[in-house]
Amino acid sequence: DVDPRVAALRRIAQETGNAREHVLALDEVGAATQEVLGRRLIANVAGIVGAILSDLGYPVALTRGFPLVARSAGIVAHLSEEMADPMARRLWVQAHEDESRASTP
Repeated sequence: DVDPRVAALRRIAQETGNAREHVLALDEVGAATQEVLGRRLIANVAGIVGAILSDLGYPVALTRGFPLVARSAGIVAHLSEEMADPMARRLWVQAHEDESRASTP
């Protein structure tokens, strides 16, 4: 199953002429794993973003940072939600209560 974000990014890269050697190499790795292992290695968002950025001329070492920035933004969003509506403590108490009920004879 292909991540729809990966499919969309690949389509945009192809439509804009930016799916070149690195995007093609990512596809070839998927095909080779299918042939050798009998199962396809499916590209994730970090993989396709790295391939596209490499095809755009960014150094490989820098492309590794882009998914990190995206994940960092996601973590900040989760922290913001937790600060606005804390649920961690409620989950901890609930898990402890469930465990206590399960272990009571």
